[in-house]
Amino acid sequence: MAKYHELLERSIQLRNLEESKNKRLEAKTERYEKALEEQREEIEELREARINRINIRRKHREVIQKEMLETALKGIYIAALEECTSLSKHNYVLAESLIENFVSERGSENILANMKGKTYLLNTLYEAVEEAEEEAEETTDDNDAEAENVPDEPKEKMMDKLDKEDDVQNAVKIISDRIADAEQEFIKKNAEDKEKIENIVNDINDRIASIKADNTTPEDQKEEIAQETATLGKRKVNAVYNNRSHSVFETMVHSIMNTIVKDPNLKTQYVNEDGELDTLKIIDTAKCMYGMLEFTNTIQLETVNEEYIQKALSELE
Repeated sequence: MAKYHELLERSIQLRNLEESKNKRLEAKTERYEKALEEQREEIEELREARINRINIRRKHREVIQKEMLETALKGIYIAALEECTSLSKHNYVLAESLIENFVSERGSENILANMKGKTYLLNTLYEAVEEAEEEAEETTDDNDAEAENVPDEPKEKMMDKLDKEDDVQNAVKIISDRIADAEQEFIKKNAEDKEKIENIVNDINDRIASIKADNTTPEDQKEEIAQETATLGKRKVNAVYNNRSHSVFETMVHSIMNTIVKDPNLKTQYVNEDGELDTLKIIDTAKCMYGMLEFTNTIQLETVNEEYIQKALSELE
């Protein structure tokens, strides 16, 4: 009987020992699985952080590329405008927005791909933008990249380099001359129109005066003939402009003028102290828009054909 109790007690001890061993093993396994899960979470966090950093850097590269390209293009386009006109604050902002919209619509990467190797000037611009972009990326830390900050120094170095290029300066002069020529042609045509209209008006007024002074014609007939003569005069005046060809620049001026007249908010920006439309302001705005066409055409950034011009004109309506 004593032996039975001894065996039973030993059996209980062994079972307790086994249970204790199992509990320790379960606790160890649980700690291992917890550590493994924590390690997995840490690896996942590192992976997500890496992906996030790559995405931030990729997006920042796009921001840098776009800004460098816009800066290079503005350098030529705005310099050409400043050669042939006094840019107001309003038109300076307009000129900048025309370049920014152009780059946004076509995509900086696509524009640069088309520039590469196309002409000496375009390839020079392409290389300058690429070089500035790489330098900006190298000098930007992750915090600046996340904030989408673009350093000024690479941009300034790029512009200093481009300013020394003869092809860049030649392009600025050609564009400026073409804008000035278009304006002078517009002024000349309008002066000719004004002279023709004055001659028509004087002739019609003389005719009407002659009719009214004719004592042989009844009064009721005089009035009728005078009205017919005035109507004829109006048709002749309208024909002066309508029956001749119009340059792209002139068409832009008239399109801008029509848009301003229809838009009360816009009209306030283009009236003088007497409350009348300021033609010089309108011409200066037209020079910005026409200058954009000459800019893209001169440096061969775009194929400026009839279709391209018609599209540009339709956007002014």
